[in-house]
Amino acid sequence: ANWLQTGADWWKGDFNGDGTVDDLDLAVLAANWGAGPGGPAVPEPAAVALLVGAVVALPILRRRGR
Repeated sequence: ANWLQTGADWWKGDFNGDGTVDDLDLAVLAANWGAGPGGPAVPEPAAVALLVGAVVALPILRRRGR
């Protein structure tokens, strides 16, 4: 509703604070779409631990196969 309006605030769609609702604000909106109130999604600690374990185990398993 405020596209290309000048003097807009954040709550009117000026997400980068330059005073105009434009394509830069749309890019900010698209980059954060679905992030929720707490910001971007953060992986669970168990998922991070599983990933670290796989990265550590892969070279060991590859050496055993030689």
